[in-house]
Amino acid sequence: MKPETLKSKIDIAGNPIYAEHRGLEQWARLQNLKNTAAAFNLMMSYGGMEAFNKLYSDCRTVVATIENGIKANNERATGLKYLRDDISTYNRTKPIYKEYTETKFFKERFRSKHESDIIDHENARRELKDYKRPLPKVETLNEQLTKIKSANVTNNKSLTIKKAELKQLDIVHDYLHYLRREHEPPPPQKEPKQQKRSNDISL
Repeated sequence: MKPETLKSKIDIAGNPIYAEHRGLEQWARLQNLKNTAAAFNLMMSYGGMEAFNKLYSDCRTVVATIENGIKANNERATGLKYLRDDISTYNRTKPIYKEYTETKFFKERFRSKHESDIIDHENARRELKDYKRPLPKVETLNEQLTKIKSANVTNNKSLTIKKAELKQLDIVHDYLHYLRREHEPPPPQKEPKQQKRSNDISL
């Protein structure tokens, strides 16, 4: 049985329908037995338990690494978008704000007329006050965002492939765990402690 055709273990205990239909329960147990044998053969084809466990661990690590990379790229892209929007707003409203600061007469009237742009500029200035100068160009930020988007397209393709591989390894791992659990001897039962007789016979 190829890895692509290996199906997940049937949860007999977790589904009451198998308890109600004896024949269905026997069929499910037979399917689990067949798939467990197939999973064992796959494990051996990987080079044995040690080699399989390393492959399984490495695959999980790769998936986690790709996911973390995508997350980091998304967070960086979000930051760049905020920066780009603040710079765009700052540049767009800078002439109005300069005119406002240089206005000597009817300053409040000017502000009232251009209040939206002035507030936007003040907010953008506040967001950018701790950013190192000179500020990057919007075009440069757009280029960086395009590269991040392209990188994540590649990362997501790799993640899809690795997740499909990990899904199959997960199934093999579950069957091997099931096989070990089914064939492990039960733990030794502790003998019940005998109560000591009391010598106190006083009435």
